[in-house]
Amino acid sequence: MKKYLLLLSLLIPSLLISQEIDSEIQKLSNKIVPEFCGCLQEYDVLQFDDKFGNCFALNLQKYENEMSPFFSNDTTKAGQDQNDKFIKDLLMGMQAKLFSECPEYFQFVKNLKDNAIGKLRSTDTKARLDSLNSIADSEKDHRYRYMKASMLFANKDYEKAQNEIYNGLALKEDKESFKVLLAWIHEEQNNPAKAVKIYDELFQETGKIELMLFREFNESKLKGRKKSNRTCSQFRTGKFKMGGTDDRRLVFVERTEDVQIETCPEDDSVTKMEIEWIDDCNYVLKYIESSESYMDEYIGKELNVKILETTGNSMKFKATMEGVDYVMIDEMQKVE
Repeated sequence: MKKYLLLLSLLIPSLLISQEIDSEIQKLSNKIVPEFCGCLQEYDVLQFDDKFGNCFALNLQKYENEMSPFFSNDTTKAGQDQNDKFIKDLLMGMQAKLFSECPEYFQFVKNLKDNAIGKLRSTDTKARLDSLNSIADSEKDHRYRYMKASMLFANKDYEKAQNEIYNGLALKEDKESFKVLLAWIHEEQNNPAKAVKIYDELFQETGKIELMLFREFNESKLKGRKKSNRTCSQFRTGKFKMGGTDDRRLVFVERTEDVQIETCPEDDSVTKMEIEWIDDCNYVLKYIESSESYMDEYIGKELNVKILETTGNSMKFKATMEGVDYVMIDEMQKVE
């Protein structure tokens, strides 16, 4: 396994990553982050490109026993695919915690983007723009549009750069490059929310890790702005309610550290779930019994819940279930 981890860590920049993470893998990811960050702190930022993979592999080896249930000894492609997916999910699960707790990692990703932008701005943009302006209309393809948009971006002429980007997108070729450049413009204009939206869309389409990193980088900046509004711990226990408006049925929720009970007064139905907190803002609900027969198929299954934001006594959350192609986003209010 050690050789495999080291090899895979060197391939990290080209990996594709899935978005929904198994709760056990998420817990393992949370364990690895402090030591991984500690390893990064030993190096100068300029060494990160070389040391990132080594830190990742070395720290994974410390958790070899805990990772063994997820690893396959099968040497076929199916076995290798399983192992690849595990490492990808593990790395994905580390991102939010890394960005919130590891300044060195934040700086590493910032440098990736800054270096790319720096290369653009180190060129003689005026000469290139003059050259581009002499090109005949019949030759103005997507490559021309992207080059001109890049040069305008380098000159900080963002409005004209956006116009060229939209012209390029209309040609329906190399849309990824145009969209990344558009996201960079939003970042430069201090609008990380718009950048996050673009990176989300691109990550869904391509799964490229650099897009996920840039997305999390901007998300961390947004969280910094909203930090005072997200206090998840107050929702660990207590009495809550959901629905009751807009034709949504009212559900009362009573939660202890270990159990959540949901009651619907309309039909007196009761559903009981075990609750396990992964961290302050993420938890898993496991269905253990229900008075409703249609819930039988869900008994034993797990619902992965992430608190997205909190305002006063209200929390907005996202819930997903493995194998079910549906994402539930709802709100719950604390009443006691």
